[in-house]
Amino acid sequence: MKNIMKFMLLLFVVAGVSFGASLGFSQWRDARVTDNLDANVLRRFEGREPQPTEKGSIKLTTEEASFFHVIPNKQEIRYYHARTGQIKSLSSARTAKPALLATIKPRASDLTWSPDGTEIIASYGTERIYVNVTASTQTKLDANILNPKFGPVSDSVAYLYFDKKTEAGVISIADSQFKTFKNLLKTRLSTWEIQWADERKLSLLAAPPSSRLQSLYLLTIDQEGLDILIDSKTDIETNWSPDGQHLLYSRKTQNGIELFLLDLATRAEKPLEISSMASKCGWTSDSSTLYCGVPEKDSDDAILKISMTGTQEKIFAPADAGFVDARNIVYIPIQNALLFKNFKDGRLYLLSLAK
Repeated sequence: MKNIMKFMLLLFVVAGVSFGASLGFSQWRDARVTDNLDANVLRRFEGREPQPTEKGSIKLTTEEASFFHVIPNKQEIRYYHARTGQIKSLSSARTAKPALLATIKPRASDLTWSPDGTEIIASYGTERIYVNVTASTQTKLDANILNPKFGPVSDSVAYLYFDKKTEAGVISIADSQFKTFKNLLKTRLSTWEIQWADERKLSLLAAPPSSRLQSLYLLTIDQEGLDILIDSKTDIETNWSPDGQHLLYSRKTQNGIELFLLDLATRAEKPLEISSMASKCGWTSDSSTLYCGVPEKDSDDAILKISMTGTQEKIFAPADAGFVDARNIVYIPIQNALLFKNFKDGRLYLLSLAK
């Protein structure tokens, strides 16, 4: 009996030692995890988040940046922080932290910039607000003004004026204060998507709510009539060259969403045989070259260089670009680099093209 009692006592002691050791290791491990989490939070708070890769894209913002705009011939980027409504300015050369320029209503669904970045029109459902960033003034626009877009080289605004009561509207252009305007085209359609093809032409995408098919038209502001460019396709996105002579667009095909190039002078259309979207591409300022993010395996983008002469070259594999989902690419000639929003985290990145 005594031997049995000794054996039971020995088992109890061993179990207690094992439990104590396990508890001690668990507490040590939890402390290590807590320390690591605290360190990560501290690094994020101090704005020292690690970059994707040494060869990859450089993160410019540590917060989500929406509707960014590059000031022509400068290294200045302006963007909107949707959660707070803050308008900020940032140097693409990373010479200083982002500067607060103004604060407007948060959660805008769309935002358009004047070319010099001093004026904004922000859209919120049925409400649109004009903002003069320099003067720090805000004005609520007429509720019938829909889908306003600033022109590429002036403060002219293209928009749809639509009266829901009469179900009648007109596509017009006006100055940014909407004091003088010119009516261009009467319409019964309230869902026009408006872009500027160049300083004299409007690109109008008709998207009837009762149909999935879309058609793209061109409207010259000093001439009458519409010129159809794309007829009855689905999931159309457009990206005009700076000179307005070429249209890159994407649409749905049997193989998915693919890219096409349209020469405006000849109306010749060329399939690029690339599965991507027009919003994932950007033009050089001389309209000679396109850079596109093209998803590969795991949806990470390779970066392709596409020349108007017809050549295509993969210049960055996904690992070299930094494992990104690039949207709204802008070529920065001063730095020979690509600026884009990474849809994986909503931040702005810069990718140098220098070898």
